[in-house]
This record gives sequence, structure tokens and C-alpha cells, in this order.
Amino acid sequence: MKRLAIVTAVLTLAACHVATAPSGEPPPAETPLPTQCTQANLNAIEQLVSTSDGSGHGPDIGTTEWANSVEYRLDINNRADKPPLLTPKWCKWVASQANTSASFNCKQAQSDIARQVCQSPRLSELDAQLATTFEKALAQSDSDKHKSTLRAMQRGWIKGRDACWQADNVKQCIIDAYQHRNASLQVQYQLTTAVDHLQYDCEGKQVSVDFYDTTPQFIALREGEQQWLMQRVIAASGAKYQGRNQVFWQKGDSAFVQWQYNTPMQQCTLR
Repeated sequence: MKRLAIVTAVLTLAACHVATAPSGEPPPAETPLPTQCTQANLNAIEQLVSTSDGSGHGPDIGTTEWANSVEYRLDINNRADKPPLLTPKWCKWVASQANTSASFNCKQAQSDIARQVCQSPRLSELDAQLATTFEKALAQSDSDKHKSTLRAMQRGWIKGRDACWQADNVKQCIIDAYQHRNASLQVQYQLTTAVDHLQYDCEGKQVSVDFYDTTPQFIALREGEQQWLMQRVIAASGAKYQGRNQVFWQKGDSAFVQWQYNTPMQQCTLR
């Protein structure tokens, strides 16, 4: 009994020591967890950003895994301005990010790539920009036949964009596709102003080159009535531009041009 009384006294003293801070003040209360979004909010986000794998499998709605999946699909997981996970502010913010402004009806999106465009604010913005550029290009077309051809080419471009599912980096492939198409239309239909204009003599051929500060950078190379659009590519030195079969490589005051694939380069001098 004496031993039992000693043990009880020690436990009582220990309990009093834990419950009271060294200063004699009670310990601070634990910070309460943030209130979660309502189930209706969570379900609405899932409708906007499906986390399913296409076979009905996916994380449980409202879990941390689900929230992280939503952020990843919207490409906002690294945003510094996002509110704490699963708070009412987070739900409201995520819903605003998911309400994208793609140029097409996302409810009728028929390809995985189109659905990815709808779910990404950045891709939706690129889609809207391209739609604006395309409409301006149509307005510049001087005949119904030309408009019809331009629309057919745009449908072909969409098929090419949708083939990005085969790329190692799908999202970057989509971004590159949108930026290239947007820049090429701007240059082809003169919807943007050249930042420089140079004239060259390329072994007897009189060539003019307009430089555009688009994303990516483009040039319009002209010889007589013919025109070639080329995109700037990585080069060890100088500024190199690549077209479908042509290459223009500027090095200081001189340049080189290749008119067809696997043909000799011609040297060009400034006029």
C-alpha cells in the first residue's frame, strides 16, 4: 500500500507539471484545423476538374490526395498565392481557376488534349489568344476560297495539336503548338509589325528579311513573289531560323540560306 501511494503521488505531480507552463501560465491552446469546404463546393470542383482516371477510379473527394490531384491538373500546385488546402478560400480560388476561357465549348471537348486545354488556365489562355488571331487572319483573307482554305488548315492544325498525347512532355508539346501557330499567323497575315528589315544578295538572288519579336521569334524571308516563314531555333552561334525545308542563318553582317533540304548553303551579304 505504501508503494502504491508513492507511485500515485509521483503521477499526480507529473500531471501537474505537464498541465502548467514553466511560467505558471496554462499552455497555449492547439490551433484548430481550418474548416473544410462544403460537400457541394467539393462536388462542384470535381465536376469542373475530373480527377478520375477514366475508368471511374480516383482519390476520394475532399481528401488531401484529391486536392493535390486537382491542383496538379490545373497546373496551380506551385502557385505561391494559393490559399491553404481545402479551406473555403481554397475552394473558391480553385473554382475560379477551373472556370477557364477556352475559345470552344469545353462540355463538347472530344479529345483528351482538348479536355486538358479546358482544365489548364494557361492552355486556355493560349487557346483564346489563337482564336483571336485566327479571326483576324480570316478578316484579312480576300476571298471565300482563301477563307475556306484557312479554316481547313486550322482543322489540320487541331489534329496535329491533339497528337501531342504521344509526346514525352504533353503539356509542353501543346504550348509549343499554340505558340507556333499563333506566331506564324501573325506574321503571315501581317498582324504584327516587324522589328527589323534587312536586304541581302545571296549569290545573285535578291532577298529581303523581316524580323518579328513574336513567341517564338519568326522571320519572313522573301525572294521575288515567294515568301517563307521560319522560326528561330537553337544554334551554337548567330541566329538560326528553320522553315519547312529552308534555313536562314545570320552571323554578324553576313548570312547563309539553304533553299531546300540537303542542298548547299548560299552565302548572303548585306546590301
